Amino acid sequence: MQLPAPIPLAAFLEDPGSLGPQADLLDADVILGVDVASQKQFIVYGRKALRRLVRGGAVRGAHVVRIALSQDTQDLPQLLDLVVAHKGRHEYEPEEE
Repeated sequence: MQLPAPIPLAAFLEDPGSLGPQADLLDADVILGVDVASQKQFIVYGRKALRRLVRGGAVRGAHVVRIALSQDTQDLPQLLDLVVAHKGRHEYEPEEE
């Protein structure tokens, strides 16, 4: 499965009343964060759907959204708040060091 290009977090925050990128969040089965410095991806929402996708399960037409942000700034809490507002919860788990 080819993943979509990451959308900058700022695109979601610029006009919260707009349904541009906001509609992507509402429709998303999986939301991934992409740290701009390291290019590491992390799950923000849709852990079960992502597992099915990785295993080649029947998740045809699954909508994956990738959001570019600086993970070590206020971007991460902003993203989590945004996902909770649109999806009701987030599934982010910080990496253990």
